[in-house]
Amino acid sequence: MCTPLRHSTDSQTFIIGPFISDIDFKTPDNGLTIIPGDFAISKAGDPPGSKSDLTNAASIANGYYLVTFNLTDTSKVGFIHISLHKTGTLVVGTVLEVLPVPIFDALHVAGANGFNASGEVSIDPNSVNKCRCD
Repeated sequence: MCTPLRHSTDSQTFIIGPFISDIDFKTPDNGLTIIPGDFAISKAGDPPGSKSDLTNAASIANGYYLVTFNLTDTSKVGFIHISLHKTGTLVVGTVLEVLPVPIFDALHVAGANGFNASGEVSIDPNSVNKCRCD
């Protein structure tokens, strides 16, 4: 399951990793400086670009890092593919999913009722753009 993010919303965080040494293939690397330009991010199938939020990723533990996205990073609904390669580590990749605001809120906001008795997401159908899939 992909980490869900809310469409066009500032200061959203997620965890990426583990970053593992490319020498012994087992040691987590907690001392990396991961800057926005290190990220190769493809939003909804677009060509890869850098992260727009200007904060560096913060080391948590065991090779995992906390990353912050801003509203530009989450400006397109769909999948975000991320690839990162830091010297001395193996490549790390992950996939996130940007959800439309009403769907994200119905599932993840405190007090959200999520699904109705029929197992459907409980949202106002007029609050979501309609699309046709062929």
